[in-house]
Amino acid sequence: VHVHLADMGLLQYDWNIPKLNRNWTCADYLNATSGSVLPSRNIVFVEVDCKPASRLTEVQWVQGLARSPACGLDFEAIIGHASLELPNITDVLDIMQREPTFRGIREGEACGMLN
Repeated sequence: VHVHLADMGLLQYDWNIPKLNRNWTCADYLNATSGSVLPSRNIVFVEVDCKPASRLTEVQWVQGLARSPACGLDFEAIIGHASLELPNITDVLDIMQREPTFRGIREGEACGMLN
């Protein structure tokens, strides 16, 4: 199961959709799936189209959630967002790869599906 979580106070996003403009938390996921026939606490986080300045912070924030027993989810992987055209892409990927649950990125404008 892949999920998108958001923290509107911590991160800046490239989208403005009234129904989605709120925090999306571990508790929201757990509430939405309680009573499900196949509830899964094992998840893959997929980036949520943050503005470029927030993309590294997003990966680090989600890794913090993964470390927190209070979240109640088992993060199998974190998929971040980075542009391969960044002049410092090697440095960005090196930092992201320090997070133990980080597995890769989605890249480019195709990620901006919410715009």
